[in-house]
Amino acid sequence: MTTDPSGAPPNPATAMPAQAPRPSPAAMPPRAPRPIPTPADVGPRRDVRRPADAGSSHRADLPSPGRGNRPLVDQPGPAAGPLGRVLFCDRRVVKPRAGYQFGQDSNALVVMRQVAFCDQNGIWKHGKQALLAWARDHQLGQDPKRLAEVAARRDAAVAARVASGRRRGVNVIHRRLTVTPEWRLVTGIGDRANPNEIGIALHGTYGWPMIPGSTLKGASRAWAGMRGVDAGLVDRILGPPPRSGAHHTGTVDVLDALPTGAAPIRVVIDGVTPHVQPYYSGKAAPGEWHNPVPSAFLAVCRGSFTVDLIGPGDDVDNDVEEVAAWCSGACEDLGIGAKTGAGYGYLDVHDLTQE
Repeated sequence: MTTDPSGAPPNPATAMPAQAPRPSPAAMPPRAPRPIPTPADVGPRRDVRRPADAGSSHRADLPSPGRGNRPLVDQPGPAAGPLGRVLFCDRRVVKPRAGYQFGQDSNALVVMRQVAFCDQNGIWKHGKQALLAWARDHQLGQDPKRLAEVAARRDAAVAARVASGRRRGVNVIHRRLTVTPEWRLVTGIGDRANPNEIGIALHGTYGWPMIPGSTLKGASRAWAGMRGVDAGLVDRILGPPPRSGAHHTGTVDVLDALPTGAAPIRVVIDGVTPHVQPYYSGKAAPGEWHNPVPSAFLAVCRGSFTVDLIGPGDDVDNDVEEVAAWCSGACEDLGIGAKTGAGYGYLDVHDLTQE
């Protein structure tokens, strides 16, 4: 106990015990290193924001922005499946393994529909971006020489189709249009034929960009209906609409629109950012707490396509001329493909037959 300066004896109830001297830092034992937690130990970080009117099940609709949502392996990796023996991705570029080639002459149908890079969350975003970059830089494998060969093959097929009809006593007419995007064109949004949802329709053999004939027929039907054309005439020429229950073919064939062969079709990497992805997926009501999910896709930005129309025609009833007028009006007024409300899909039409 300490003594009061006034000389009075200390009060045992209020007296403080003497403190032992603190050891120096050099004399203290070393602290054990702190273990670094792994993503599996930490788990996804929970979002503490909670709307007042949300139920107890809203947690599954909120993506976890913490470390648990990051890929465990964010490094070069092989493609999924058997193609992993051929290709791998180093976050920026898709590269071939030793002994293989991958470049301008690769088939885009195989690359864009069969190649995927995955992590534990599904499709690896860096792998998808690398595939889209290959498509943009290598023009989806469009070789000018092969483009010219395919255009000549299409010309021969059309001539044979016309000659075959005339041998049977049918006056078959061929009409050719060329269409060029005024800005951009998207014809494959929502296509589930590929794991990456690239947003562009590819030819089933060559893997080049195209406009499906079914898309042109649907747009032509819509334009004719808006102009008040008789529905019976439209059904006779183009065939019945889907899910109508009727089963008969139309009189006019609308072939898939292929590149003209003069120059490759150019594509760019475009993107859309839905802000209420769970709502669009049908999992939850829209809410401001949903995180935006950017999604990249390919869009045609330059180049021309050839539209071939084949069918019967004479001086009185010319079905091919009717479809040519409907298709031209649809391309210029309604737009082709997706996102026409945002300016995509409007095409300049040029009639090569009348030259």
